[in-house]
This record gives sequence, structure tokens and C-alpha cells, in this order.
Amino acid sequence: MRAALLALALVLPLVARAEVIDRIACIVDDQVILLSEVQDRVRILRTRSPQTPRLDLEREALDALVAEKLLEKQLHALGIDVRPSELKMAIEDVVRQNGLPSEEALKAALQRQGLSWEEYTETLRKQLAHMKLINLRVRSQVKVDEEEVRRRYAEILAGERGEEEIRASHLLVHAPADAPPAALERARKVALELLARARAGESLEELARIPLGDAPQRTAGDLGWFRRGEMLPELEEAAFALQPGQLSEPVRTRFGYHIVLVRERREVPPPDYEEVAARLREALYQEELERQTRRYVESLKKEAVIEYPMPELAPPTARAAGTSG
Repeated sequence: MRAALLALALVLPLVARAEVIDRIACIVDDQVILLSEVQDRVRILRTRSPQTPRLDLEREALDALVAEKLLEKQLHALGIDVRPSELKMAIEDVVRQNGLPSEEALKAALQRQGLSWEEYTETLRKQLAHMKLINLRVRSQVKVDEEEVRRRYAEILAGERGEEEIRASHLLVHAPADAPPAALERARKVALELLARARAGESLEELARIPLGDAPQRTAGDLGWFRRGEMLPELEEAAFALQPGQLSEPVRTRFGYHIVLVRERREVPPPDYEEVAARLREALYQEELERQTRRYVESLKKEAVIEYPMPELAPPTARAAGTSG
């Protein structure tokens, strides 16, 4: 009996501590959102916003979870669900859009970010179901104004006036970012040696192939035409400071040391209206769809009874009014 009481005494503090950790963060009608759910969502948000303060992420996570609870209620009411075949197609799309070789590669990438496959696929399933609901309830209200399309086109013309693009080649002396200091210094010295030979008339392509003893691996190639904002920032800064025929000093990037040769510069002609109109319409459509979706979710919030036992996580309007919404 004494041993049993001792064991119980050891367990009770753990139970009490668990209750403190997993508090109720929000009540949406008759549905509860636990603090642990908020924290799980914060881990996902953290992967794309590593510098955002934790409290801001917690509020964002809770707001998203509240919206999901309200949308889930609508899904049940309307009998909307996602078939396994639809989920499989969505996963295949994610693999393809991210340039991954297989579903296993996606699983490995998620694991490196601290996300389980079950967690990810459930989130994806919910997103697909919500898309079905939005298509049913919101999409018919979305309209694109052709005048707005032309106004956006005018903004593009104004922004691209005088813009230039460059065609360049480069020679890369490989040295990864995590290489030891001695290897980085060796790569830099090799790049300086090759730069001197390039300025003496040897081509970058030839210099990538010549034997140099224990020198790091080298590659050379055409970077093609590019504008500002399309290239590695370090390479871009060096290239746009050069005139055709000029070579840069060795430029350090996470891949190693580059020697950049600018071959041509030219002004970018403004795009024709028909070239960009479809893209502008799609962008405006998505913006309006997001705006109408937010309005729809806000209307669901107004019809629901929402309580925030943890006021610090509540939206500003709820914090001002108390803990209920």
C-alpha cells in the first residue's frame, strides 16, 4: 500500500503539470482549441517566418485555427469531404511544384523541418476541403474589373521605364559556405590567378578545364539574360557595375568564388498589354478571392460565440472588448 501511495505521489505532480501546459486557448461555439494545438501550428509558421516574435505567431496561429473550426462546421453542415484520390493528386502536385524526385523526398524534407507526414497530410486535406467550401460559397462573388487590369499594366510600364538587362558568363571556383577557412582561402587565391589569366585573354571556359594541381573544382557557363532581382544578389551587384567585355573581381557566394564577364547590356522593352493581361487578371482574381474569403470568415465569426480564456492570444477587437467575441 505504501509503495502504491508513493507511486501515486510521483504521478500526481506530472498530471497537474500537464494540465497547466495544455490550457484552453479558445472556445468556438462548442469546440475547444487547446494551447498545444496553437503551439503545433506555430512550429509550422516558424518555418516560413523565423524572425517573427513568438506571441505574434501564436495570435496568427490561433486566428487560423478559429477560422478552420468555423469552416469545418460549415463543411459538416454541407457534407463536403476530400476523397483519398484528391489528396493523392494534391501531394503529387506539391512534389512536382517543389522539384522533388518523389513523395519520399517530400517526407524527408518535412522531417527536417520537424513536421510529421500525418500532420502535413491532415493540414493539406483541410486546405483542400476549405477550397471546396470557398468555391461553393465565395467564388461566384469574385469579379475582376478590366479597368483595374489596365491600371496595373500602366504601373508596370512606369516601373520598367529605363530598366536594363544583362547577358553574362561566369567562372566558379567551388567552395561551399561551410568549407574550412583554409579551403576558402585556397579557392580565393585560385580565383585571383584565373582572373589574371582571363584578363590576359584566356576564355572562362578554357580556364575551367586547365589542370591546376590540387585546385578546387571549377565550372564555367552562360548565365543568360537577367534583370535586377533575378540573380544571386552578390552576382547581380557585380554584373550591373560592369560594361560589356569587363570582368569582375572574384565574387563570394554560398557556392564559392565567381568571376563574372558581362557580354551585353540592353534596355528592356515594355511588355505588350496582351502579354501580361492574362497574368494580371489572374493576380487580381486571387487578390479578390482572398478578400472575399476573409469577409466570409468574418461573417462566420460574427455568427459564432467565441471565447478567449487566454486574452493575450485574442485579436485586438476581442482584447478591447474583453475575452468574448
